[in-house]
Amino acid sequence: MIFKNVENMAALLKKFSCFLLYGPNHEKISTSLEYISSVFPQHQRQYLDLSNIEQIDVLEQAISNNDIFALKKLFLISVPYPEKVIQKINKLNLKEIGETKIIFKATELKKNSKFRSLFEKSNSFACLPCYDNNQDEIRRTITQKLASENLEINENLLDFITIFFHQNKSNICNEIEKIIIFIKNGQRLNEKSFLKITNFNNHFDLESLIYAIVSGDLGKLDFLFEIKKGNNFPNITIINSLVNHLYKLIYFKEKYKLTGSKQVALKSIKPPIFFKYEAEFIDQSKFWSISHIEIILKKLFTAEKRLKTKANPDFMNFIFLSIAQSANRLKY
Repeated sequence: MIFKNVENMAALLKKFSCFLLYGPNHEKISTSLEYISSVFPQHQRQYLDLSNIEQIDVLEQAISNNDIFALKKLFLISVPYPEKVIQKINKLNLKEIGETKIIFKATELKKNSKFRSLFEKSNSFACLPCYDNNQDEIRRTITQKLASENLEINENLLDFITIFFHQNKSNICNEIEKIIIFIKNGQRLNEKSFLKITNFNNHFDLESLIYAIVSGDLGKLDFLFEIKKGNNFPNITIINSLVNHLYKLIYFKEKYKLTGSKQVALKSIKPPIFFKYEAEFIDQSKFWSISHIEIILKKLFTAEKRLKTKANPDFMNFIFLSIAQSANRLKY
């Protein structure tokens, strides 16, 4: 049985004896594993790693020796190569293991994975895919952890932090702990102090800024501008990257017109568009016409000349914002 998040399965946890947590989000797997384990505090934890095939025999023996007077056990089992052990797992009678609880954890599993299918199709087992947190999940995690410490922050700052965590891969729980310690020490938390106490105060993702501008994603720009400022990132580099991106859009549109295939047009771009941005890039091509792109290119060339004359560089944020606003209007 598949669940979207661990909260959805909370009311049914004691019904299941076996759980599968899988996916690329290791933090989500770890927090979900701890949450499930906490529901069974009387169970003695035992850790197994099925990269050692012999440890399946340990599990099988524990299941076959199960009796009402034995200690209740909770097996936490790492499965690095699920398809290599699926036949042996299938031979175990996992539906008849009494008070024993088993949590399997694995990396990303393909749709045709037999191991994944075993848990998805059974009403006796719980399956939780662990992919990137969406903004609602991140916001809920922040508010819950702060509430557990009788702390709260204003809505604008909560929005800022939520968007930041969504854009930057991070161990959210660790970062929230820093926030809690910071506030409890009597420090004032705002956007600037937040960026200083996270692990990302020295990190600036140029690609995220370019896509936020060209997609007209105004909600992301505030914190991206703040990070840019904190890193003294050169505006001339941003202009060059933005110009290159816009030329790629023109090339894509013209190639698509010739071939009639978006995938052919996309694959012919050099250097290629990074996989995670492909869908967004195609969306940009739908609302940016070539004539609009040419107007923006002229604006950027003029801005570049102003920068080279050592004019006040702060005006560039206004230029970038105006391009994003244009994109936002074109999109809607």
